[in-house]
Amino acid sequence: LPSMPIQLVGHADKVGGDRANRRMSQLRARAVRDALFRAGVPRNMVQVVGLGYEAPLDTADTDDADALNRRVEFSFPNEEQP
Repeated sequence: LPSMPIQLVGHADKVGGDRANRRMSQLRARAVRDALFRAGVPRNMVQVVGLGYEAPLDTADTDDADALNRRVEFSFPNEEQP
């Protein structure tokens, strides 16, 4: 089990408007959060953020790029940076 807080950052593709993409990215991150809860991660250890299409990995206008941008990233916000 994690010993430090986890931040789940949800992302979306460019299909749809900004509001819908933020909502979708939030729901995507919440789905991962819920899976972590079912696996025994304490609720107070997980924070959820939805960025929508704010930080795409690929800006190409292709189905592959859209699929790559629909994701959830894990980060550890209190982790010391090198």
